[in-house]
This record gives sequence, structure tokens and C-alpha cells, in this order.
Amino acid sequence: MTKTITIILFKSDFMIILIDLLCILVVGVSILNFRIGYLVVICCKICIPSVARLIWGPISVNIFDIFILSLLFSFVYNKEYKKVLIPYKLRNLFLIYIVSSYILILFSSEYVPYSYQITSLTKNFLFQQQILILMGFFAFKKVNLNTIKILLITAIICGVYGIITYIIKANPLDDVFSVLYTGENARFSYFMEENRGSLQGRVFGTFSHPLAWGQFWLIVLAFAFLIKERIHNILFILVFFVAFANIFLSGSRSAMVGLILLFLFFLVSIGFRKTRYLLTMLLFMFIGLSFFSTKLEEQQFRKNNSYLLASIFFWDEKYSANADIRGSSVSMRQKQLNSAYKMISSSPLAGVGYDYQMYRYTKSYYNDELYGIEGVILKKLVEQGFVGLIVFFYFLFGLFKIIGSYSCFKKNKILLSGYYSCYLICILLTGIQGDSLIYFILAQFIAINLMRYSLGYRKFDLQSEVKLGRPK
Repeated sequence: MTKTITIILFKSDFMIILIDLLCILVVGVSILNFRIGYLVVICCKICIPSVARLIWGPISVNIFDIFILSLLFSFVYNKEYKKVLIPYKLRNLFLIYIVSSYILILFSSEYVPYSYQITSLTKNFLFQQQILILMGFFAFKKVNLNTIKILLITAIICGVYGIITYIIKANPLDDVFSVLYTGENARFSYFMEENRGSLQGRVFGTFSHPLAWGQFWLIVLAFAFLIKERIHNILFILVFFVAFANIFLSGSRSAMVGLILLFLFFLVSIGFRKTRYLLTMLLFMFIGLSFFSTKLEEQQFRKNNSYLLASIFFWDEKYSANADIRGSSVSMRQKQLNSAYKMISSSPLAGVGYDYQMYRYTKSYYNDELYGIEGVILKKLVEQGFVGLIVFFYFLFGLFKIIGSYSCFKKNKILLSGYYSCYLICILLTGIQGDSLIYFILAQFIAINLMRYSLGYRKFDLQSEVKLGRPK
């Protein structure tokens, strides 16, 4: 049935026409109203696969490039930059991160050509990431609960779709978009056939990889914890269960580790008394699951157990082997680290060049030990050297300090620390996947602007913030 629907969709021009009309509509809304347009664009990024393009005769352009251009035009034309002043500390932080990335190109080795680096950095890093994030600061400056509901409900709908793809063992949306816009038949269908422990297939929803899907849902859940007191309990519960299900079904061990870390920070934030009751409830749940597990087949129970152990003890290769998990391992990471040191020996401070991985793929220059660089540390080290690695973590730490300066209650600081910690452990293990850094930063802008007048956050004074970089 699923294959029949997929064939009907891509044999006709229905989907292409629909995406073209959607593109025109979003551009129109963005030009008329910057804030509403930005919200619509973020919802589209969550719902629509990144390969979607505007096809109009000989013209074929990625729709998200068009969306960002339309937002940028609206931002300048409507003078949004004059309506809200960005704190100087935040402005300087982004400026250091962006400018240093360009300067590092000049000192990198000649492995990746300078022209390729500049083009890739301008398009992928500056245009598609940093400009979109900075516009988000202005778009979400006057955020309200309706905006939050729209974003969370959009995510929930996509999450339910992800669960359905696991049930039917197919991803019709990816199949359709793959054929229409790349000419490939089901580019990532092999993920639906990959087994990990008890999982019979890995979910990637509307994204292109299970790791990106797992990171996204970890951010959504951590964000829900940050604003838990401002949203309805039913909405929070829906987000919780949909997020937990998708993280588990993605088969991402790094996301599972981040999830465990997030729960630990949440337990600390609610205090000893509430933690005691919660742990008691979890104990009874564990006992109930133990009784239920006796009714499962012994082999299935062992698979569940081995997968959970492999997620918790991710550094131990024995558990990964028992769960039939291939790919990243401690020994492989050690080999990659040694190979990375050798590769950047001629330029240890600036690395071999920005976007080394993509350049290698396009030119078919394969390095067996660095075929898939594991973790953000190795990637930054290889591409931008020790200086690039330091600047990246300085950027994240500076952002944490700025966002944390708005909070005056200990509970909020603990939850924010949990938000950062779960994402950091995730990218340290598997790197930044997809657009997760965009969602990670935008969620903080939304949370701070939503809660800045509420209990637990200091009163906001614009002129003081611009002058000092933080509220009074």
C-alpha cells in the first residue's frame, strides 16, 4: 500500500507543483511579515526534506535558500534591525565566531583549495546557518505562547509520522522526495532495514539521517523542560512521549546518553523531596516492566537489554558487539585521532581546510581512517585546527554565559546546564548532525524571550542590555 501511494505521488507532478506553490506562498508571507514568515520557514525546515527544490522551467533552486533570501530581504526592507537592538556581547560573540572562521582559511594547509573553502563557508556556514540564526534573534524577540504551540505541535506531527514509518517499515516522504529531486530511489531506505538490538529499523522521520533525527528530538525535549512551567501539561506530556519514542527508535546511542543526562539534571532541579517520590515511582515502573518482560520471548528481552546497555556503556565495545551495533567504537575513534594528528601536522593551528569532508566526497579522495569523522572535536580539529576547535567551544561557552545571565533562580540555571550538557555530550560523540545547531540556539532565544518577564527571570531593560550585554 505504501509503495503504491509513493508511486502515484512521484509519477505525477502533484508534489512538485505543491512544493512550488508552497515556496511562493512562504516567500510572500515572509516579505509581508518578517516574524510570521520566519516562523513558517522554521516549521517548513522541520516538516520538509532538505532536498526539496523550486523547479520552474530551467530554474531549479533549493527552497530553503529561497526562504532565507526572502527573509533577508524582508529583514532589510522592513528595517527589522532597527526595531530590536542586539546585546553587544551576543553580537561580538557571533562576530568573533564568523570572522575567525574566514581568517583560519588563510592559514590552513592547501589540502582543501581556498576558493572551495570560501564558497562553502559563505553558503553553508554564513548564509544557511549564522544569518538564519541571527535573524531568529529578531524574529523571536516578541515571542508568545501561540508561537511555542505552533512549533511544538509541528514537531509532534512530524514525530508521530516518524513513529508510523517504524511501524510500516518505510518512509514514503523520503522515497517521494528522493525520486523527485535527486533522481535516486529511496536514498536512505537502508536505515529502515538496519537492526540495533531489538530495533528492526532506524527512524529518521522528515530528516536525512537517524542521528540528526535523534539530536533534533533531544533538543525539543530539553527545550520543553526549559519552558515546562509556561506550557500546558498535556502539551508537555505529548512532547515527552513523542520525543522519547523517536530518540529510542532512531537508534542513536549519543541521543540516548544525552537523554539520560537530561533526566539527571531535571531530577536535581526539582529537589530531593520530589526526586524521592519520582524515583519511587520509577522503581515500581521498573518492577512492573520486569514482570511484563517475563512474558516476552527470551531472545527479544536479551536484545532489548543489550541495546540499552550499549547505549549506557557506549565506550565499551563488548556491549556494542552484543547489540550488533556496528560503526563507531573506542578503537576506531583512537585511530581517527591518530590519523587526524598526522593530517594536520603541516598546519596544526588552522587544519586542512573548512568542509574537508564534503570536499573529500566530491573529489572521491577517501581516507579509510577518516571516512566518517566521529565527533565535533575531531571534525573541528581536522578542518580548522586547534584554533578553530577553541573558538567553537568559546562560542558555545560564551552563549551559555549570556543566556544564563537572564536567569536568577537556581532551578532555571540547572535546567539550562542540562540543556547544554545533553547536547554537548551528543555532538562530542557523533558530531553536529543536520541543522541541530540552528535548533539548539534558536530554542534558547525563544525560551529566554518567553520567560524574561516571568517568575525566575530578571526584568528586561533594553538600553541596559545593549550597554552591558545582559539585563540589570
